[in-house]
Amino acid sequence: MPERELTTWLIELYRDRVWGLLKSIAPGRWDEPGPDGGWSLKDLLGHFTLWNEVCCDMLLPVVQGGEPKPWPVDSAEALNRMNDADILKRRARPTEAVGREFEESVRRVLARVDELPDTAFAPDSEPAKVILFNTYGHWGEHMAQLRRLVREPRTPGGP
Repeated sequence: MPERELTTWLIELYRDRVWGLLKSIAPGRWDEPGPDGGWSLKDLLGHFTLWNEVCCDMLLPVVQGGEPKPWPVDSAEALNRMNDADILKRRARPTEAVGREFEESVRRVLARVDELPDTAFAPDSEPAKVILFNTYGHWGEHMAQLRRLVREPRTPGGP
């Protein structure tokens, strides 16, 4: 399978896995904090959307014949601030809107993948790393957290 097709397939596979888990929970529960009081399903979906958007932005120069933009943060602290600010912004949005934004961001990533030159898909290329670290690889990192949120809803009065 050519690398572009494999990349597209992996993005679609992981998107479908995310939706498969989310659809097992009523959208009204997507706002509930996790069992440890952490991110909710909605927060996690918004987090994925943020990094899909970062991916598209970083890859735009590649479409135009250049190199990817640098990462938007340069430290763990800056990364945490960026994630936290985005989570707070999306928490105010309706759950259905956050779901639509995730799906739209995946479509934009897939469109960007289609625009990239074939050289962008070499296994160790910077564009390939940008795609991996911001989309399906990133979603995969959070898959256990997603499963836990689905299986272990927060109990009333709990943390």
